[in-house]
Amino acid sequence: MVVRRDLLTPHAQLGHPAAQSARLATEYPDDTHLIVLAARDEAELLAVGERLTAAGIRHVIFREPDAPYHGAATALGITPGPRAPVRKLLSDLPLLR
Repeated sequence: MVVRRDLLTPHAQLGHPAAQSARLATEYPDDTHLIVLAARDEAELLAVGERLTAAGIRHVIFREPDAPYHGAATALGITPGPRAPVRKLLSDLPLLR
């Protein structure tokens, strides 16, 4: 998962994209792990989504409907699958702390 670190409560945004991306999975590799990375802001989060789309990696972008975000993209969930292609695309993002 990738969440914006500029949010007031970034950890609160993790549940929705985790559930949505998990529903897209047809199988779960035995070594499936949850790792949460941080994007600087909405622009970087959307750029990550574009990179994943270009690479054919299934993901969902969650848009928070409530205030104060009013539909802004806040987090991204990646469908469980092989780690190598995802790691290559996201290696520039730090872990969310």
